[in-house]
Amino acid sequence: MVHDPILIVDDDEDMREACARALARAGHKVEEAASGLAALERVRQAPPALLVVDLRLGAMDGVEVLEAARRGAPGLGAVIITGHPGYESALAAGRVGAAAYLAKPFTPEALVAACERALSAAAREARGAPTSGPDVPAPPRDGRAPEGEPSWSEARRVATEAFERDYIDGVLSRYVGNVAMAARAVGTNRRVLHRLMQRHGLRSGDYRR
Repeated sequence: MVHDPILIVDDDEDMREACARALARAGHKVEEAASGLAALERVRQAPPALLVVDLRLGAMDGVEVLEAARRGAPGLGAVIITGHPGYESALAAGRVGAAAYLAKPFTPEALVAACERALSAAAREARGAPTSGPDVPAPPRDGRAPEGEPSWSEARRVATEAFERDYIDGVLSRYVGNVAMAARAVGTNRRVLHRLMQRHGLRSGDYRR
């Protein structure tokens, strides 16, 4: 399996190399960039198939890098990785087109699976098919959706809600349904997290082993 390259963007050399090894073992071609500016220059020259980008990069954060990169390469897929996960940053990542949001530390298998999902979503978008993640096509120039299709704003709302549910599901899985720990991890309180769980039909008992 060899796609166009996956570009790993992280200012931590050890993390870049670990991600590169995991993806190379899974059969992917990999390139690396140590900063957001270096990544954007690489995207400008020849867009990769996918960005794996750290949320905190110094001069530019990962969301800013992805947003800028997608202006030049609108179909570019992305996975955001971070050692500082939070609910607001997860939603921000989803709004600018990230297909997955991984909290460090993560396993090589989790990274590979996230990248495969993101590549599949990008391929569906390139074919004009609906995506199952947060990435949706840009709004039509005349502001109107094709007859029989949901409006762009409705598609964006549904996609963002799906991303939100997947993110909360992942955090609850990581903390085995412990709502208090999950709430602290995402920077909110138990009451807010309970409301979000109810909105998306998630129950803490389903995550207890």
